[in-house]
Formats: sequence, structure tokens, C-alpha cells
Amino acid sequence: MKRAWGQTTEHILALLASLGPMTRSEICRQLGLPRKDCAAIVTRLMKPTQRPPGPRRLHIVAYVYDEEGQRRYPRAVYALGDGPDARCPGADTSGTRRRYREARKLRVASVFHLGLTRKKKRQAGYRL
Repeated sequence: MKRAWGQTTEHILALLASLGPMTRSEICRQLGLPRKDCAAIVTRLMKPTQRPPGPRRLHIVAYVYDEEGQRRYPRAVYALGDGPDARCPGADTSGTRRRYREARKLRVASVFHLGLTRKKKRQAGYRL
């Protein structure tokens, strides 16, 4: 489906004006656009306008980690205006290790562990 030039940009700006700050995936979901099309436009809106020369139209307000069914990494939350961008949070290695160990407890190490009793599974460190 072919859209008029600048139409998607105006839809994104109107969406952020009415609903407030959002991530790229939320913007794409609200507009019903493919991720690649929407992401390219949001990236362009993060840069200063060239014709006529002017300020940026979007900036990063914060970073969030919650995206259902996706990998856990910081995702930018965009808002209208030419404000300063929020700093990207650093890596949380201790939290990553903790989540890995908790998930590892839920896994079965061997086929022979499937026949263990509940008591022996608790002793081995499995969560029940």
C-alpha cells in the first residue's frame, strides 16, 4: 500500500502528541505498520530537520526493558521535542547471572532426572 509522502511522519507525531511517550514497537503496533518502515521514520525524526534547517522532532526520554516475548535489552522511549536524550543504562551483569541461574534451576539436566521423586528433586536444587 502506497502512502503519501510525509503522511506516516504526521501520524507518528500526532500519536505521540495524543498518547504521550512510546517505544518504537508501541508506535508500530498503534499505526499497524511494519517494524522496518516505522523504525526508519523514527530514526529520521531523531535527527535535526534539513529543509528548512531546524531542531529534532523526537528525543529519548527513558529506557524500558519490558517487551513481551522479546529479548531483554533497553528499549528507548520517544517523546516529542528537541530535549536532551536520556543516557542508556549500563549492563547489569549480576542481574543477568541471577536470571540465568533461576532459569537454569527449572531445566532438566538429564533424562534420568525425570524419574526422581520430589524429595530428591528438591535436594538437587530443582524448583517445584
